Amino acid sequence: MLKVNLKKICHNDFITGHSMSALAHGLAIGAILSMGCAADTLADTYPNRPVRLIVGFPAGGVSDFMARTLGQKLSAALSTPFVIDNRPGAGTVIASDITAKAPADGYTLFMAGTTFSLTASLHAHLPFDPIKDFAGIGLVSIAPQVLVAYTGLPVKNMNELMNLAKTQPGVLNFASSGTGSTSHLAGELFNHMAHIQLTHIPYKGGSSAMMTDLLAGRVQALFLSLTGALPQIKARRVNPIAVTSKSRARAVPEIPTFNESGIPGYEAVSWNGLMAPKATPRMIIKTLNQQINKILTSPELIELLQLQGAEPQGGSEHAFEQYVKNDISKWKDLIQSTSIKAE
Repeated sequence: MLKVNLKKICHNDFITGHSMSALAHGLAIGAILSMGCAADTLADTYPNRPVRLIVGFPAGGVSDFMARTLGQKLSAALSTPFVIDNRPGAGTVIASDITAKAPADGYTLFMAGTTFSLTASLHAHLPFDPIKDFAGIGLVSIAPQVLVAYTGLPVKNMNELMNLAKTQPGVLNFASSGTGSTSHLAGELFNHMAHIQLTHIPYKGGSSAMMTDLLAGRVQALFLSLTGALPQIKARRVNPIAVTSKSRARAVPEIPTFNESGIPGYEAVSWNGLMAPKATPRMIIKTLNQQINKILTSPELIELLQLQGAEPQGGSEHAFEQYVKNDISKWKDLIQSTSIKAE
């Protein structure tokens, strides 16, 4: 079997007649060499022009903040501008589709997040395949939600809330930021895993209306981001029940997780991670992954993420791809079992 060092050949000024004779076993070998040389050269010179980083939300949101923060760090590390391109709409379908169809050269990246998983789970027909059309680069952060309850309820912990819900099926309710949202699905996962029946009340227009109604007792519980809930938790105007991550949140270490509170395996976090078109050269993916892992150890970045209620993650590109697959599968199973429809 002929073994060829493509990298060595690509970096030679010319290929000798002897080498050509050894390689000339057909047009297929030539095609392989051509693709290998092109990919190798691209990886060696990457990046040598600005990189577009697509965000599926308007400027000013959490995903946009994550993209801009990471983009600034990558720009400094790789001496190339990372330009944020906000393409909001359709539950990140627009941004995802642009990414999937972009040249796979490392110059178009996508700041994906939980909405990417939920959209893939809610919609049977998309203009792209959420698994086959994307290459994972790295998991940047996760941010837990927190379940908080109305202070007028006779509950202080998860066990008391579940017992009350079981004695009054369908009577207690929980608010969310809309059907198919992360807060809605966190509540439905709670219903499913705890074998209870809290009634879903969808809201629109942010968290302020939900919190107002919770404080007044018009809704009994809601799932909310830590940053949104912390002021009311600190003021003791709501009862914090549990955080939705597998580990306790650094911002509120006194609040237990669902796992600790009697619902093992429960997790409903918001995540952000960097993706690229599927055929992006592996060496470029690895370069970006290595830089992200370095950046995520920066005390400055850790502090910035924690101010957003997020925790830095990191890890390999393969682990991130598996994380996304598992996330899509989990939410798809729940959505199908509960017949949730996208708005």
